[in-house]
Amino acid sequence: MQDALCESLYMNRDEIDPALSFNEMGLDSIGAVELVRAVNKEFGLDIDSVAVYDHPTLPRLVGHVGQVVARDLNSWRPRRPRRRNLRPRPRPRPPAPASLPGPAD
Repeated sequence: MQDALCESLYMNRDEIDPALSFNEMGLDSIGAVELVRAVNKEFGLDIDSVAVYDHPTLPRLVGHVGQVVARDLNSWRPRRPRRRNLRPRPRPRPPAPASLPGPAD
């Protein structure tokens, strides 16, 4: 996530101050959209760019993303296999024997 922030702000990792808000570091609304798009792509999420304003520092956004990922993992359940019809299938009836010719009348 820090790498995505660095790309949005055109900064190096050592220039990122986790105590500063994204706004204080110079992240504008377009940068917020880019950051959230990168986070969503990286983690397979669908969070809104408003999350950057609701969680305005890197540690708070990381915490939020962690909660979303944990929630998604906890709500994920493997698919159950489809139940098969456990009733036995009726066996086909054997064909009726052909009538045999009887004595000529």
